[in-house]
Amino acid sequence: MLIHSKQGKVCIGLTALSVILIVTALFLAPSGKEKALEIDAELYTNDGVRPAEETALGTALYIDGKLIAVTKNPLDARSALDSLAQASAASWGNGEGVHSILNRVMMEKGYYKESLFVNGEELSALLGVSDGVYSNRIRNVFGDLLSIELEVQTKATAERRVSLPFETVRVNVPFLGDGETHTEVEGADGEAVETFETVTVNGVLVQTAVLSSETVKESVTEEVWQGVSMSLASLIERPKLELPYHGRISSDYGWRYVFGSLDFHNGIDFIGYDSSCYGDKVYASADGVVVEAKYNSGYGNRVVIDHGNGMKTVYAHLSAFLVEKGDVVACGDPVGKIGATGRVTGPHLHFGVDINGKELNPADYMDISGIQILS
Repeated sequence: MLIHSKQGKVCIGLTALSVILIVTALFLAPSGKEKALEIDAELYTNDGVRPAEETALGTALYIDGKLIAVTKNPLDARSALDSLAQASAASWGNGEGVHSILNRVMMEKGYYKESLFVNGEELSALLGVSDGVYSNRIRNVFGDLLSIELEVQTKATAERRVSLPFETVRVNVPFLGDGETHTEVEGADGEAVETFETVTVNGVLVQTAVLSSETVKESVTEEVWQGVSMSLASLIERPKLELPYHGRISSDYGWRYVFGSLDFHNGIDFIGYDSSCYGDKVYASADGVVVEAKYNSGYGNRVVIDHGNGMKTVYAHLSAFLVEKGDVVACGDPVGKIGATGRVTGPHLHFGVDINGKELNPADYMDISGIQILS
């Protein structure tokens, strides 16, 4: 019984020791995350096999899936590739710019046999680069010539001066004969500086793009006056004029009493709608040439525009001139400001139409429907 008791104690002791060891092992064993880090730290090769003693850690360079060699320092591989791109571009006449290899280039880190390792200078030689010159021959670490068609892209920026051609505008004038022309303003080309980018592949230009443009000299528009075609103008019996001012009509064309006596009014007077029209702009009713811009007795400050084909328009009692004699104006251009100069009772615009020396009713040559007429 005593022996059995001792054996029982021994068994109990061994069992207790086992439990303690198991518990200790559980506490001391690394967690799943720590195990993963430990495995990663062992740097298995690509195929998952633990590296052999005769291998070393390095970076393998592949071009188009073909192994060139392995370097211990990945910077050596990058430097050799940069030298290859530069030398190849120079061989095509593209020394300046940013060069990049378009071929599929891969650099894989892992454990490799010592026989595959080369230094940076040796790698450049395998890539066919010597003293900055590309031989167009790429070999691998075993000395085999590889059939790799190298493609190198070069992006470069430069500046150039470009001409800005001038434009020519033609203006019909009444004082020149049919078909006659006169260059009133000589045209001149301008100049701009363009910054552009070129993209070449193996010396062949594939793209040009303008990045920016700065005008350094403005072009001068050429202005050519040409005589009115009478054959065309004669087809227009009653040319349409635009309103010189958008307001009310205070006095229309015809007989009226003014300053205590009966008088014939040879035009139309315009005034404002809600307030004084003094200082409001007056606009040319058609294209033409200014033949008068001066003070004229009872009309005060007066502008007369010749539209050709014997037609002239008159803008009187102005407070200011916005054109000069000889100016070429387009329909809608401002020619003056409403005033009260000359023989008037208040600020207004006197507008008249003269055809071949006859003062006619302006209402026959423009649309005054919808305009309030006070007289």
